[in-house]
Amino acid sequence: MNTLVSFIMIKNDVEIQKDFDVYPTEVLDTIKQKGLLTNTENSPISLISTSTYRIDYTYKKLENDIPWGIELDFGTFEFYQQLQIKIMSDHYELKRKDDYLEVLKFTIKDVLKSDWKNIIWLVDKDAEILSTEIYPCIYRVENLMRQLINEVMTKKFGIAWWNSYVPMEIQEKHRQRIKKYKQIVDGFKNVDEKLMSIDVGDLRSILEIEIKEWTPKFDLKINDFINGISSMNLETLKNKLLEQSIVKKNLWSEYFCKYLPEDFIESFEKLKEDRNHIAHNKLLDRHAYNTIYKLAQDIEEALKKALNKVEMELISTERKQDLMWQEEHEQQKEEQYLKYIAFEYGVNIRSSNGIINLYNEYISEFHSDLHSNLRFRNDIEISDYKDISLENECGELFKMIYKINQKELTINYNISIINDTQGDESTIDIVASTADDEENLFKTPVDYTNGEISFYDDQATYMPRKEDFFNTSALEELMIRTLEIIDIKFPNMREEIDLNMYSIIKDGGLSPVAEELACQECGEDYICVDQDYGVFGQCLNCGEINEINECERCQCHYESYENSDVCESCLDYIMNM
Repeated sequence: MNTLVSFIMIKNDVEIQKDFDVYPTEVLDTIKQKGLLTNTENSPISLISTSTYRIDYTYKKLENDIPWGIELDFGTFEFYQQLQIKIMSDHYELKRKDDYLEVLKFTIKDVLKSDWKNIIWLVDKDAEILSTEIYPCIYRVENLMRQLINEVMTKKFGIAWWNSYVPMEIQEKHRQRIKKYKQIVDGFKNVDEKLMSIDVGDLRSILEIEIKEWTPKFDLKINDFINGISSMNLETLKNKLLEQSIVKKNLWSEYFCKYLPEDFIESFEKLKEDRNHIAHNKLLDRHAYNTIYKLAQDIEEALKKALNKVEMELISTERKQDLMWQEEHEQQKEEQYLKYIAFEYGVNIRSSNGIINLYNEYISEFHSDLHSNLRFRNDIEISDYKDISLENECGELFKMIYKINQKELTINYNISIINDTQGDESTIDIVASTADDEENLFKTPVDYTNGEISFYDDQATYMPRKEDFFNTSALEELMIRTLEIIDIKFPNMREEIDLNMYSIIKDGGLSPVAEELACQECGEDYICVDQDYGVFGQCLNCGEINEINECERCQCHYESYENSDVCESCLDYIMNM
């Protein structure tokens, strides 16, 4: 019979307290108890030599009775007793999904192990079939890893990336192996083989390369070393310099993490250990096989997805131009079709870009109307309108700056949904916020409904079903709410002073603004001299800061000039005394 598994039990210096012929019986009984023997009538134990026993039995697999043989061969070598076990069969087909032989060999081992000090495995074709099946998957993973590194690095940094980024110890490993590598694979001697001739662990290291920049700082120990006052070994000096370095480029965080799962490095490190186990011909059981195989499959799938992303994102200049042309061409075709629908059936069915353009048209008009409503508010500055973009789900439309205290009110957009399907609704939220408020001041949804046409069988033609509709009333509400917030957050100080001036004059109070002194910016007489209203010298009409003083002699206010604490009139009076 063909030997499928063979191992030796070594007694060492421990005497066995059993007769040799007890072992075959114990093995046979355990096989029966485990249900590993289906024909219990014909299972004799034979003594085929002085110290060799043989168990012959059958195990039914599907419709076939498969003969099995187990040999127990006792012998003494160099004063130590040994027991060699052979499990044999000519008709058993080794398969990963069939665990009969695995259960059988471990059952026999467990029966005998307590009497022997060492167990040495000699032959295991069952474990071999597991290793030979799993290694192609690991081979694919390694080469996918090499492909990913080569594609990302050469497309990002060109052919010089190896010398610019790879650590010296990895480069040295490549140099030591390259001659032998090219001697063996003559057909690839003109191919860049760098990643082929380094270890799988080095591939992982490349993913995590950090490029550091030395930022010198004074260090007393380094200074003493330079001046020969003290000694320092190279490793200590390197660590000192590393402490003074900053990371300028991290290949994982800047590049590879965009394409691979967050836990990829950890998973690949586990597979590296498993790969070494298999590559060095270590034994496998089915539990280990399943664990390693699943990990390898997960990593292989992650690498394939990463390569697909790289292919989509890291594209050549020529490919970018082709894609732009195709996109523009498709967009033009779609726009022509939608124009035809609008002309033929009087219904506007807009694409996503068309819907965004419509929103920008209406909201930029709202921006202009807001300008008109605030045309007399010189104390408020409104920034230019920024278009809504499909590429960004949210963003700033414009902001208003209150020039009295420089506070800002920002109007933002948030795309809830853009739906270019006929008859469906799109929504963009318009949101107002300030830096002082933890929550948004308000949010106004603005809706748009796309047009729709339907085919009528009885008339064999298309007919309008729904006209497109933009909810302008939402923008009217938005205008009301925006003006209300402006009145609260950005009070009109000029208006407030005008309202209070009558009672101030009537009650004999002092004016909060400088009399007969116009603002240098807007020319209005609203320069603040009462800090209950604002900053001294600030124009409450436009926010401009004017350089003014209060005359020590007559208490009037005047534009300040050097070396004078009195106004020009009082200065003339003093000079002429």
